Amino acid sequence: MPILFVCFFVSYGHTYEACKTSGGTDIKWSSRSATYYINTSGGPSGSSTAIQAGAQTWTNVSSSSFSFSYGGTTGSTAYGSNDGINIVLFGALSSGTLAQNYFWYNTSSGSIADSDIMFNVIFYSWGTSGSAGIYDVQNIGTHEQGHSLCLGDLYSSADTEKTMYGYGGSGETKKSTLHSDDVAGITYLYPEASCPSLYYWNGSYFEKHTKNYGYILMGATTIKNEYVDYIVLPSDKMAPYNGLYYIQIRENDSEDSYLDMAMLAVREASSTSDIHNLFLKRKSYNPHEISDEDQYNNNVIEDALKENSNIEWLAPILAKHSFTGDVREPLEFSDDNYAVMRLGNTITLAFPSDFSFQSKEIIFVVEGFYVPWVEE
Repeated sequence: MPILFVCFFVSYGHTYEACKTSGGTDIKWSSRSATYYINTSGGPSGSSTAIQAGAQTWTNVSSSSFSFSYGGTTGSTAYGSNDGINIVLFGALSSGTLAQNYFWYNTSSGSIADSDIMFNVIFYSWGTSGSAGIYDVQNIGTHEQGHSLCLGDLYSSADTEKTMYGYGGSGETKKSTLHSDDVAGITYLYPEASCPSLYYWNGSYFEKHTKNYGYILMGATTIKNEYVDYIVLPSDKMAPYNGLYYIQIRENDSEDSYLDMAMLAVREASSTSDIHNLFLKRKSYNPHEISDEDQYNNNVIEDALKENSNIEWLAPILAKHSFTGDVREPLEFSDDNYAVMRLGNTITLAFPSDFSFQSKEIIFVVEGFYVPWVEE
């Protein structure tokens, strides 16, 4: 599939610029979250904290459903490589460029595949205190993370107070705080989610999962965007009831949700099997628009999950819809036989809790999509 890293920008009523493909499709992450890793080599003391603070500034926008997730440190220097690993690092760029974001995207769908950020340490001095004569990591990092969302530079004299203003100065810190137009930009690309919500039994009540605001299948609007989502559950907070783990999917929004599969993958915590990357690969496919090669690759991934001795793959032993009753059959396989939920509906799932692993990671796996209601 053709992938480029060149952006086309379009301006809107609020002054922000969003990336577009040559065909006019928004360029953005297909998921509502992106994990990044930091290589602090060559950077100032405190640079990791400053970079994370910049990412968190975007995550904290309440009108947007997008979140940056810190994945930890890395020794990688593969800046600009389309390897699916988003890195932030310090290195060599040309004079006149403080920092740079380099990303890859699908020229047809607009889906971002990889986004890397580099701070230029050859021509500029960096710090984390906003001191005069030094460029502030959080200040410039927040700007570059805006590019990771696919917001473009602004150069008008009316834009100087905005995070996405294209020039930065030494001692400057104002980009660390978003302007209302920066907020409008991320909200346009990643509006507050309306999709099914996930809850788990904690021993006293069903508690809403916190990652991605508790939502599942974010961005899976209509069957064209159906995908397999995975959510790592807080095993330390989950409490069995009569020997079973209980999970609820609730439809709290004005939409119809179509669920095709719901299972648990229980991974031995000490295992080195790279389950997250397996699921990231699964997450990128749409079962209704898929080539034979992609289908083959997807089957290989699923077989690897099911056959891996460090992973237990569990179907629900109970799946009760609050309106239609037993829905185990449509949730057992990925076969376009859907359990349908409308506003106010709940599906309660029960899974065995007697795993063979003492130290475990519990992952909820679900496939489906949702269709927001259209107001007349």
